[in-house]
Amino acid sequence: MEFLLLAVVISKILNCYAKDEILELVTRSGYIGSFHEIETEDDYIIGVHRIRSRNSTSKKFPVFLMHGFMTTPMSFLITGKKNSLPFILADNNYDVFLGSRRGTKFATKHKKLSTESKEYWNFDWHEIGFYDLKAIIDFTLKTTNKSKCFYVGYSQANTELLVLLSSRPEYNNKLIQAHMMSCATALPNVHELGQLLSPVIINYAQSNRDLMYINMESLIPLQMELAKMLCNSVRPLRVELCKNIIFFMVGRNRRSTEINPATYVTMFKYLSPKIGVKQLLHFAQIIMSSKFRQYDYGADKNLRIYNSTIPPGYHLENVNVPLYFYVGEEDSIFNRKDSEFLAKSLKNVAYYKMIPNYNHFDFIYGQNSHKLLYKDILRFFENIQNDV
Repeated sequence: MEFLLLAVVISKILNCYAKDEILELVTRSGYIGSFHEIETEDDYIIGVHRIRSRNSTSKKFPVFLMHGFMTTPMSFLITGKKNSLPFILADNNYDVFLGSRRGTKFATKHKKLSTESKEYWNFDWHEIGFYDLKAIIDFTLKTTNKSKCFYVGYSQANTELLVLLSSRPEYNNKLIQAHMMSCATALPNVHELGQLLSPVIINYAQSNRDLMYINMESLIPLQMELAKMLCNSVRPLRVELCKNIIFFMVGRNRRSTEINPATYVTMFKYLSPKIGVKQLLHFAQIIMSSKFRQYDYGADKNLRIYNSTIPPGYHLENVNVPLYFYVGEEDSIFNRKDSEFLAKSLKNVAYYKMIPNYNHFDFIYGQNSHKLLYKDILRFFENIQNDV
């Protein structure tokens, strides 16, 4: 009986490993990969993937990368060895840590709560920044025995970083630089679709209070099939239709070949299976109010939680780590006007680069990101090594 139980446990462990496509890809690509589960202060268990070169003996500072909304860390890797930032960094002898935020594929556990419970899904990007990013930074520094690390975030990951640094100012001292690909806080210039949908999302959530998350698992295969049929088609009209749908959502790139059409299929494959509704609601509130502040529960509950009828704003004056902005000219999610507004409101922007034609997806899926973007990030990393 004991042997049977042991066999079941071993089988489950091996099965979990086999389903970790990140480790499979990292190992197949010739790197050392490992997966670690860490606990946050509020008892969530989240995943961290570590990537290193097999030949590295470097003493360089580690790099923590955080993925965007609706995705997993796999989004950083699907464009191949020569154009994936984690692999480029590993090739340059950096120790790379890919974080996963709570509720996504590699971060679906809790010490006490069922992941199907309403209590588990009672979080948004405030908790992710305040707890998850803190835990991953602490783990990165402890694992590498370093006092500081570099940060690279994409999209929502930068919102989460600003939450952390404004709410826990001591974490500014644990970062050397923060490189922010597509970042904004107040969003008055967001895509008109976001402006139209925000009140709809808020009203729908208020009338469906038991809705905790959006389950994408059943939709992902359908999205992949549609992407294969349209985006990866040999028929030019279908490919053009695919691009126009994507451009409508994230912004038009006049160099319409920036993303390989086959990448769209892979992109849909690695979306997060579940999306927390409260994250969407918080963004909708930000769009409606044009204010970067904590979640608005309504006057009565705000008074109980915040001791104020209005949710408190984030103290961006507390953010003093050097910030490096990378902005897409055609990004319609985090619009360049909103990014410019944020950069002007921060006191420590060390670099600001607007990338011509880039939309919201091009930062991590674009075929030229290694030349237009990652080369800059690597250069700044290398320049600072001896000065820290």
